[in-house]
Amino acid sequence: MLILKNRMPYSIYRELLLNNNGDPFLPKLTQIQSYIKYRRTKNGDINSIEGLDDFIRDKLYSNINLQDLDDDEPFYFGEEINNGSDENHFHLGITSKTLLKNMFHGLTFLFDCTYKIVKYGFPLIVFCCSDLEHKFYPILFFITSHEQENDFNFFWNSLLDVCKLLNNDLINSIRFICSDADRAIANSIKKNLENSTLIMCWFHLTANLSFFYLDKLKIN
Repeated sequence: MLILKNRMPYSIYRELLLNNNGDPFLPKLTQIQSYIKYRRTKNGDINSIEGLDDFIRDKLYSNINLQDLDDDEPFYFGEEINNGSDENHFHLGITSKTLLKNMFHGLTFLFDCTYKIVKYGFPLIVFCCSDLEHKFYPILFFITSHEQENDFNFFWNSLLDVCKLLNNDLINSIRFICSDADRAIANSIKKNLENSTLIMCWFHLTANLSFFYLDKLKIN
């Protein structure tokens, strides 16, 4: 039996595909998405942003002098403190000057969303890089309520604004950036990082091919 609490619809759909045991009546992804939305509304499992504005105000990059900030002291950026509905997306990033300097270690940069970390299901964007020795260097973390192209464009624009204040030439620093097969992510990278080359994560490539053939088997 699947545990639904704090599960993303796609992860439930994927698990059902992998463990269907020949069941021809599996629900569609859209049906799972509709049920999860209904369940969270009915049970009161919704987001609360009460007090968040006050909590982050003194650490917003737009309200402080970044040059006077300690290198390891975290600050927030890209703030859109909304309820996360389809009409009012939520965005909030956190980093530090030390983390931003990690980009200079990077040979390949990595961009992806991870789940099951934020209690109410908001995806967490992780932006990091790796060097020739395969060491990973985190650069920032960014919570977004949606994963549409406009959300990722907002992320890049917010990050570029911060880097300009710190005289970090982000665009020319990123030559290769690795991500999954998400179309919205790919489009935002091509639009905002024109000089970079987008490469696809091998794990995501093989995983997407596996699910493609599973869907074919299900249809047949």
